[in-house]
Amino acid sequence: MKEHYLRLLGYTSWANRRFMSCLEESSLINSKIYLLFSHVLTAEEIWLCRAKR
Repeated sequence: MKEHYLRLLGYTSWANRRFMSCLEESSLINSKIYLLFSHVLTAEEIWLCRAKR
């Protein structure tokens, strides 16, 4: 079961890095995108803290 969650964590990390690189390469500037991505990252951090307990 632990391997499953580690694989999901790896995928989430990859997806976040991929999305961030797409934002860096894009000429699109929309503060709502950054606000939403910030929300997603914060939610992930909260869940990781809960999982560590």
